[in-house]
Amino acid sequence: MFNQWAAFHNPDLFESPETFDPEPFIRSPYGTKPGVEERVSVDALKRIETIPFGFRRRRCVVMPMGVESAALAAANLFWAYEFGNLINDDGDSIEPNLDALTKGLTNDPLPFKCKLKIRSNRHAEIIKQNYTHATPVFEQFERELSKEDRDYAERVRARL
Repeated sequence: MFNQWAAFHNPDLFESPETFDPEPFIRSPYGTKPGVEERVSVDALKRIETIPFGFRRRRCVVMPMGVESAALAAANLFWAYEFGNLINDDGDSIEPNLDALTKGLTNDPLPFKCKLKIRSNRHAEIIKQNYTHATPVFEQFERELSKEDRDYAERVRARL
């Protein structure tokens, strides 16, 4: 089994692997330290991007769709919302704990609270129109939902 955590926390490749800092990804498409791309083959660096999808014959065959879907989902969220930290009673920003992860074979972030603000009334209107248009597609996959989830979906649709 490949140790993904070690690969992405290698101090020989990454300046501060424990710190959230998007700046290295502006300088390098792989987020690596300056000079790494001259020492390590570009093919090896490109493989870093696909590690979560497995390796060789066992690699996920729909990886390109997954990558593109995730990028599209992220772009839509950033188009629609302003993201921010919550503010405590003293007026200080509440930073999410980046070390709060699930335990197991994969480490996923634990739920955290943040502030989401719709960018404008026009953005809200477009989201509502698209959600309403997509509802018949969603409903095909809702037959197996729990009662709690089904009730939630109905409450959301009733507000539109």
